[in-house]
Amino acid sequence: MMKLLPLLSLLFLVGCYYDNEQDLYPATPGGGCDTLAVSFSTEVWPIINNKCTSCHSGSFPSGGLALTNHAQVTAGLANIINRIERNPDDPLLMPQGAKLDACSISKIKAWAAQGAANN
Repeated sequence: MMKLLPLLSLLFLVGCYYDNEQDLYPATPGGGCDTLAVSFSTEVWPIINNKCTSCHSGSFPSGGLALTNHAQVTAGLANIINRIERNPDDPLLMPQGAKLDACSISKIKAWAAQGAANN
């Protein structure tokens, strides 16, 4: 029985496997921000909905720009890109108070460059 214990211990150690996140999910080229095929519904709309619609919706949207659906976002796309790319100290930066992260900006711009499809 004592001779079997080291063998079982060795099998237990060999049987353990530790998954490394980098091995399982390799980084996307360009710093982890995938902009190859950006979807409105899964990538752009969540950004707009979380960061913009609190001010740009309802009966009197801020600046007269409503952003509650694909058509409105597409119609205001040039203005949106202009505002999200501004410097953090620019009073015209949107959303006010905190610049979007670089990946979110890249996704919106890539989606626009890819034709701004309603996908």
